[in-house]
Amino acid sequence: MEGRFVSRGAALSYAEAERQMYHASLEITSTPLIPLISFEPVSPAEHAPRRAA
Repeated sequence: MEGRFVSRGAALSYAEAERQMYHASLEITSTPLIPLISFEPVSPAEHAPRRAA
């Protein structure tokens, strides 16, 4: 899963809760991941309502 957190502590807290729920392991890496979904702000064109074709 991907997400944005306000701090490393918040991310680790979330990851630990998920790890416990699914009985999984947690690995921490120093290599940044490339997100599948952009976290860039939404452009004004993307806010515009879509017109029927």
